[in-house]
Amino acid sequence: MQFFTTLVAAATVAMASAAAISTPSNPLTEVNKRAECLVNSASAGVWHEWGLSRFRTKFSGENTDVGAYCGYWKDADLCGGASNVQCWRDDKQGWMVDASFVLGLGGDKQYEGCVTNTRNKWITQTGCRTG
Repeated sequence: MQFFTTLVAAATVAMASAAAISTPSNPLTEVNKRAECLVNSASAGVWHEWGLSRFRTKFSGENTDVGAYCGYWKDADLCGGASNVQCWRDDKQGWMVDASFVLGLGGDKQYEGCVTNTRNKWITQTGCRTG
């Protein structure tokens, strides 16, 4: 009798565990969605004003929210050292972000870190790829 009770208890636990496991409706669709999604960013120039280096970065996205990228530049954890961050869209060149950094090698390295960090965050949050 104890064997039967143990068997019933084990079967109940197994069925409850199986019911709790969820399977995606169509995992291939999710993979395809990410594969069709592209995000890109690249340096588009630098100039100096008011003792600072002002960097311009072009960015683009396909099948994703491009506007989210601007917010990453204003996140101090991703882009420390950036000031006067401005995002805008040019009809001929597309989306741009301008940001100022200290003049010199230190500011140049901060900018390079911002480009890398913001692009990586965009890729991570959207599941997109660069291309």
